Amino acid sequence: MVYGIIIHSSECHEKYYFSYYYETEKIEQEEEEDDSNRQQTIIKRVLEEIAYYENEKVKTDNTIKNHREKYLDLLDAFLSKNNNDEGKINGEGFFRIVDPSLFKNRINVLWKVLNKICYTLVFYAHENIHLADYFLHTFISSLKDHHDSVKRKKSKSDMELFHPDTVLAVLYFFLPKGQLLLMNENHAKYLNSQVKQFLADKAQLNPKDSKHA
Repeated sequence: MVYGIIIHSSECHEKYYFSYYYETEKIEQEEEEDDSNRQQTIIKRVLEEIAYYENEKVKTDNTIKNHREKYLDLLDAFLSKNNNDEGKINGEGFFRIVDPSLFKNRINVLWKVLNKICYTLVFYAHENIHLADYFLHTFISSLKDHHDSVKRKKSKSDMELFHPDTVLAVLYFFLPKGQLLLMNENHAKYLNSQVKQFLADKAQLNPKDSKHA
């Protein structure tokens, strides 16, 4: 089962856009504060991982560049200008938290960065990491697909990047009750169509809310 998902900046731990936790039966204020502490700890750890991988990538790129011929550098520069990287994952990683002060059980954390936004999935260690990875991939793809379709209809100033209705709709179909699904590309496309239909129906029932969905 998935513990929760966090959407946050890949550069600043104080800036996050959305979070949702499946174990939400909170009774005491202290438990809510614990969740906040867990979230901040996870985000900071993810940012440390991102910084580490970016530094390693710079070192690797510099090493490769030093061994290239000049004409290959020019060719690479030309190709990079004509290559559309929008929608391509900029970085990803995985680590495990074994800390009884934070979680009673071992927790896995999987993250992916796209356009300086980090999508962080927190799930229990016994879950299948391949299912988790595919879910996070399809989750990002579905959000981007919906955002792009709305962007074509509305001005940028009228849009909210991660409207709760949209994110929750994607989670409802792709991650029902926090359970990772075994799916293929066709199933993912079907679920994405269900998300679009659900949001379209909701927009008809609540035309005022649809301005931000």
